[in-house]
Amino acid sequence: MEQKDETTRVWVGRDLLQAQFMRQVLLDNGIECLYTEHNAVGYEAGIYDYGLWVQNEEVGRAGALLAKAEKDMSAALDADTEPADE
Repeated sequence: MEQKDETTRVWVGRDLLQAQFMRQVLLDNGIECLYTEHNAVGYEAGIYDYGLWVQNEEVGRAGALLAKAEKDMSAALDADTEPADE
């Protein structure tokens, strides 16, 4: 898929693994997406923005799937960091 006027960026982040995971969430749900990376600060710093773009007609569904995935990841991280009952 090429980035065109008919596409909208639905997710942006700075973590490559999270970007790949979020892209897979969309693909697993039948939403074609374009993955982009942009050097956000400068080549020497090595900091990138990773973006996911979808067709405009898929924005609502993609946004809902990504929001749920982020909520689920946050809950899983919270569960892993809670102190064990003694």
